[in-house]
Amino acid sequence: MRCRPVARILSAMMIALLAVPCASSSPAARTEGPPGNVSFADTPARPPVEPIRVPVAVEPGPALPMAVPVPLPMPGSDRDLHGCIPSAGYRWCERLAACVRSWELAAERGLPPGEAGFRAYCG
Repeated sequence: MRCRPVARILSAMMIALLAVPCASSSPAARTEGPPGNVSFADTPARPPVEPIRVPVAVEPGPALPMAVPVPLPMPGSDRDLHGCIPSAGYRWCERLAACVRSWELAAERGLPPGEAGFRAYCG
């Protein structure tokens, strides 16, 4: 728990405060005012108190999952069922039994450009 070290430090501070010697009850040590008000001006200086260092045990836990970069596929490494590379524009043409680019096929065979011409010729 995080509260325990703080409680220990506060306890140590309270003990340190209680260890401060009280000023003498002589009239010279009293200030003007109601009884009980004591001036600490004549109290001898004390050396600074060393801070209390509380060792904190850190138990090793499970390793945090790290973000593993996913390698991007190489351009042209995608293939469909017929071995055509869709990212390069190749599609399977049943009539030719080959992978073709629709715009190249339309230019070679004089077909209307677009999907309609490709489907009419290749099926």
